[in-house]
Amino acid sequence: MRTSFLIPVYNPDLSVLRLCVNSALKAAGDEHEVIIVDDASSRDEISEFLTRCTARGLDNLKVLRNVENSGVSYSLNKAADNASGELYAPVDHDDMVVKSGFDQMMRYQTYYGSHWAYSDEQQITYKGFPQLHMYKPCYSPQLLRSVMYINHLQLIPKHLFELVGGYREGFEGSQDHDLALRLSEQTTPRHVNMVAYLWRRGDISYSVEHGQISESSIDASRRAIEEHFDRLGLTAKVTPHKLHPIHELPPQPTGAFISRIQVESIPKLSIIIPCKLGTITKVDGRQIVVLEHCLQSIRRSLPESGQPSSDSPEVEIILVLNHSDDSQEADRI
Repeated sequence: MRTSFLIPVYNPDLSVLRLCVNSALKAAGDEHEVIIVDDASSRDEISEFLTRCTARGLDNLKVLRNVENSGVSYSLNKAADNASGELYAPVDHDDMVVKSGFDQMMRYQTYYGSHWAYSDEQQITYKGFPQLHMYKPCYSPQLLRSVMYINHLQLIPKHLFELVGGYREGFEGSQDHDLALRLSEQTTPRHVNMVAYLWRRGDISYSVEHGQISESSIDASRRAIEEHFDRLGLTAKVTPHKLHPIHELPPQPTGAFISRIQVESIPKLSIIIPCKLGTITKVDGRQIVVLEHCLQSIRRSLPESGQPSSDSPEVEIILVLNHSDDSQEADRI
């Protein structure tokens, strides 16, 4: 089973690009390949470096060039079109592949068959110092609708990539999130709990501007999530999640989203409480009547008006009493 590493390149620092390409070539070995697409970089040193890469004549390396700057989605699709692998592994031009983690992912693929999979990753500073280890959970559709936690390294089967139409232009900055949402509508990804990727955190990228998530990336992710719900036949309100980094500054987007699915009607809710009247217990050193405490907590959770609304259901409470309970006390309740 052959994997094609897809690396779109546009004006990175030469030092980090060299590390990126070398790490991908090391992971690829003789069994896999690396496809580089230069998106019309304006830096001469980048063009010269890629020319030297081509001149080496490596069988597992292809270097392609765009005539004009066409965007990361176009470049990734072009790399995929020229790839010969059954699996695609997108890699950012300033990140690195961890060979041991990639090898473990390939052993996983050999055991389970060609399947969409993702690994854990290590965030590093721009100078290469470890910053944050990202231990990812198993697949959660709710979490993916909030944040692109799958990220890197991904192994995407070619047939699945082609089925959903690859990357969509117009979602630059969140093209991976958009693709993952569309892939999730076809299959369930599997988590490989090994670090196979080093994600270099920089100040400038498609999705980050001067250390903050760009507005274009936020908008692209929001549109991707909204269209995902549309394809599922659901109506949802998607809003960016924001936090106050410093109290004096306005809240900043975190890159996560809050998705609330809108429903036409909410069914009636019946709360059934088996109980024995008069049961008393101690909570935090004070005595409480269990049933009264339970009913009070339910009332606090209901709308103040006591009437159902578009966000809350009609509620009924059914008490199942003990046969020995006082019938008059039951009627009073």
